[in-house]
Amino acid sequence: MDQRPHLIEIAVDAVDSEEALLDRLGLALRFPGRWERSWNSFWGHITTDVTMPLTLRLIGWDTLKSRLPLVAEQLHRCLEDMLHESPDRAAKIEYL
Repeated sequence: MDQRPHLIEIAVDAVDSEEALLDRLGLALRFPGRWERSWNSFWGHITTDVTMPLTLRLIGWDTLKSRLPLVAEQLHRCLEDMLHESPDRAAKIEYL
């Protein structure tokens, strides 16, 4: 595995759709350009295909939760599941 980046920050406060969030996550985490924008694909990439940072900082989390509560919950669930299933690859998540 490549050396892990110390920190990746992603601003999620202006996100207005699930697709926009997945695009933003994919860009920040350096997913391949042609990835399927779905939660299953997101899960596959974060658990096997990309090097997650030591810390992933999600800026504007409360705004995202207010605007898109189900989408925010799906992201939260993916990241929490990764902590349990792949703790050596998982990032510490900061919800700011």
